[in-house]
Amino acid sequence: MGALFLGGIMQVACYIRVSTQEQSENNISIPAQKSKLLAYCASRDWTVHDFYVDEGYSGKDLDRPGVASLIRDAKARKFNCVLVWKLDRLSRRQKHVLYFLDEILLPNDIDFVSVTENFDTLTPMGRAMLGIIAVFGQLERETIIERTKLGKEEAAKQGRYQGGPPLYGYNYDKTTKRLVINLMEADIVKFIYAEYVKGDRGYSFIAEQLNKRKIPNPSGGSFWYGVTVARILQNATYVGLVESGGNLYKGKHDPIIGELEWRQAQSIISSNRTRFQPTGLLEGHGLLKGIIYCGECGAKLRFKSAGIRKGVPRLFYVCYSVDKRAKHMIADPDCQGSYQNAAKLEKIVVDQIMQVELDPVLICNEAEEALKEQSGPSEAEKMNCASKELENVKKQIKKWQGAFESDAILLDDFCERVKELKEKRLYLERQIVTYTQELARQASTLLTPGELVEQVKHLPELWAIASSEEKRRIVLDIVRRILVYKDGTVNIEFQ
Repeated sequence: MGALFLGGIMQVACYIRVSTQEQSENNISIPAQKSKLLAYCASRDWTVHDFYVDEGYSGKDLDRPGVASLIRDAKARKFNCVLVWKLDRLSRRQKHVLYFLDEILLPNDIDFVSVTENFDTLTPMGRAMLGIIAVFGQLERETIIERTKLGKEEAAKQGRYQGGPPLYGYNYDKTTKRLVINLMEADIVKFIYAEYVKGDRGYSFIAEQLNKRKIPNPSGGSFWYGVTVARILQNATYVGLVESGGNLYKGKHDPIIGELEWRQAQSIISSNRTRFQPTGLLEGHGLLKGIIYCGECGAKLRFKSAGIRKGVPRLFYVCYSVDKRAKHMIADPDCQGSYQNAAKLEKIVVDQIMQVELDPVLICNEAEEALKEQSGPSEAEKMNCASKELENVKKQIKKWQGAFESDAILLDDFCERVKELKEKRLYLERQIVTYTQELARQASTLLTPGELVEQVKHLPELWAIASSEEKRRIVLDIVRRILVYKDGTVNIEFQ
């Protein structure tokens, strides 16, 4: 690396970084770094090409304006050496340092020198040491992250609020650093729970009740959605708990909801998750989603739930112009379309599909094209990608073994690094076996065009045993568009 410019002069790009937290540290400030880098260049008769400075940026990644300029000029070969006061000024993460060296500097014959660590890439030993020092930079950052996680976990154990935007129903007291109940919002939270524990009021139903009362949503907007209600019903903060890492701890704030009511709500949520498994046409999916339109205004129809009654979901298709929840989907604000019962509407469409005479020759031709794409290219691509990654892991293991044998890395560091690589190698080997088995399974289950034509003849029988996903695929293959009118009239345009 590092061919000298005219006259044997080393043209140096000096990179300087200081984060917001480091601004007050004199020994690492921008003027301090600049002074030391200038002195270092002067002692070696090197010429400073330019200073590249990032002020107020952390070293977690390379997404910085100074680094961007440095990379751009490096590719233009405006200098032949990059100088930093310390390696972590460039980045605290090993992969970023190695990327900068292997992908930016090395291809452009540019050296890299760190003053504090007293090494450079002008020598083979310097290049080997660079990778080792980068490991410790990454270790330092990961240690900080781990300490932060432990700090949050400890704060949760002590019942302290974890920070962030105050939860709906509470205000945050900066003096005591605790959540304080917001009485007006707390009444809405209590209303949501009271309605839900009745057992026959779903998320969307409760949201509609709040909208009718013109109550602002948690963001201050004018519209409540079922998903917002669901988040409130599933948040343990309202019963006086604090969550961290999937664990719940007793909080220091006052609860809004009593423990009995909270448990009732969670029981209903759990019960509905297992009970809400509709059979027949729906099975939890909108069979006609994406291809059904309002015959009155031309807008698409939205598949939605209007709550659960006696354990049975109330499912509908409604014109977006009538629903008015997605303004960009409205075709006519004055549309007179109506709610259509999903089960009845889907039965009408399916009955008409079963009466259509399908052309076996056309099916055969389409099947031949489809089967060309059905041989599992995605699985093959995954296996190919895993195989390449496996080879790369094996090369990295050999690389670290070589570094250890040449005494360029300590035993503990070598064992730690190679342990991770071996675990990754085992994972990739298992994945390749899985992909191979899946490809074999796909090959054994592919239908020939003739077999497909034979099955189409028995579409009603196949429909009866098909899964919801298979039924939807059948509908999308046969139907181009469905128009539904206010009076219930249904027009189907077939492919």
